[in-house]
Amino acid sequence: MPRWAHPLGPVLLLAVGVAAALLTSPAPVCTPRAPCGEQWIDAVGSMVFWPQLWWLFVLPEAAVLWTVLPAVFMADPGVWQGGTDVRTADAVVVAGLCWGLASALRRLSVRRAQRRRFREAAGGLTARAPVLSWAARPKRGLARCVLGVLLCAATAALVTSIVRGDRADDRAARTAPAANARVLTYRAAEGSLTVRLPDGKRHRFDVVGDYRDQRTVRVLLPAGRHVRLAAEPYEDRSDRQLLALVLGGLGLVALGSGAVAAGRAARLRRVPVPVLRVLARVRGGSAEVFAHDDTAGAHAVLHYVPRNDGRTPLHQALLFAEAAEGGEVLLASRTEHGRWRLDAGAGPIRTGAEVLPDDEYTGGEDGEDTAGEDARGGGPTLKERWDAEARVQDALTELRRTGAARPTRWRADPISRSAAVAFAVLTLAIAATAARDSVEWRVVGGFVVAPVWLAGPLATLTWRIDADPAGLRVRRYLSRRHVPWERIAGAEYAGGCLTLRLRPSEKPLREGQLVDDRESGSDLTLDRIGAAWLARRLGRGPAGERVAAEITAMVRDPLLRPQPSAAPASEPPGGIGRMGRAD
Repeated sequence: MPRWAHPLGPVLLLAVGVAAALLTSPAPVCTPRAPCGEQWIDAVGSMVFWPQLWWLFVLPEAAVLWTVLPAVFMADPGVWQGGTDVRTADAVVVAGLCWGLASALRRLSVRRAQRRRFREAAGGLTARAPVLSWAARPKRGLARCVLGVLLCAATAALVTSIVRGDRADDRAARTAPAANARVLTYRAAEGSLTVRLPDGKRHRFDVVGDYRDQRTVRVLLPAGRHVRLAAEPYEDRSDRQLLALVLGGLGLVALGSGAVAAGRAARLRRVPVPVLRVLARVRGGSAEVFAHDDTAGAHAVLHYVPRNDGRTPLHQALLFAEAAEGGEVLLASRTEHGRWRLDAGAGPIRTGAEVLPDDEYTGGEDGEDTAGEDARGGGPTLKERWDAEARVQDALTELRRTGAARPTRWRADPISRSAAVAFAVLTLAIAATAARDSVEWRVVGGFVVAPVWLAGPLATLTWRIDADPAGLRVRRYLSRRHVPWERIAGAEYAGGCLTLRLRPSEKPLREGQLVDDRESGSDLTLDRIGAAWLARRLGRGPAGERVAAEITAMVRDPLLRPQPSAAPASEPPGGIGRMGRAD
């Protein structure tokens, strides 16, 4: 793809042009017969450029369609009224629109060529991608759709509050007594107008209109309300209007991109797609795909973010996709147990190889890690492995000494639960305080900030793992899952997340049965299980490390697991459930 087609250039030009046009636009003329208020047409017309900046980066298809709206706005002759600086800024905006349209069309052309070459490489072979069960299927685009709906709801609430406020101001202006006031000073740069009221008092107005040549102005004196200009009778709600339009633009982008991602993922399941035999590996949190004859793994054809980011060496696989930049992919590979392991990408396809940290390129044969990889690369270092193994050996010794063959429960420790409750209370208190002072904060805090900030404390407070003779019962949020002991290979703790390493299921696959990703060896991860930073501050190690060590010890020694004949004890023995026990 040529360098001029990169979206950064047109985005910068368009942003500079729009900013210059707003700064050089002339002040409106406000009169009592044509009062100034929220200029919705101009404001919405200016803000249609905001989603375009995002579309050019995330979705060129939408950028091509969305270009029509700012083009129609710029076609209005009234937009071009003003001096040379205004017309120059408008010309820059038009140039940015044209460049962005050409860039998006070129990128779409490149993607069509990529899909055509991939179909040719597949030799016309197509098939339906293996179907994941609904529970195991990655919900591509769901988070963005939910965020988009919340942002659009916040926008609707803000717009409703603005309209209701303007109607109240309009009713007050129609019934309020009016009088003439003498103009004392007018500062155009500051947007301020100072007048002397009929009772002799001085009053300062923040204005948006031009009052250079006026000696007197008409003022409204409503009972129990602030003095208003008859030419500008509405309260200044421009900050709320700007916030509503910004949130609305972001909501449209999130909703649109999420819907497109969900549609592409659904298409991958419902219609036959090209199938290609490839080589693949996962390292540094990125899955790289190579041509089937590139046994050295030297030139990656494409890469994507895998759903299962465990490090894997170079291996053979089947690729189901209409492979092009931004597309969806599903990779199927055989495990050592003869089962199919499926990996549906957690992100869109990117062509070429992923740029990884230097430590990721120091490996052994077929990409096997020999010296340990940097933590940024998605795997533990050699020292971290040694420390984890030492904790497992300590747990084995402790559990054998105490004879802990009984039901066990793990959940967040008291320190983490207290921190989560305190953070949730603080978040709600801040949101409630801000809501009393500002409608904007009431809407944004209620629809956007509070749900996002409360997700972490909710995850910490609701996760739980119960051990029974058959396996582990795992709960997170409102979902529950039972994992048999024979499926569990061990547990690891890193970055505040507890991961259960799972083996593929040995159950035979019946013809026509849905392939469940939970049966193919995918790891199970619980994120935000505790406040590790606070535990370190208090001189304690992260409790998640102890949980991982104790679960791994039970996996290695079946005698340490709860036994069918063991009666539930009133309190787990020492060393078990140190993250906190249910009462």
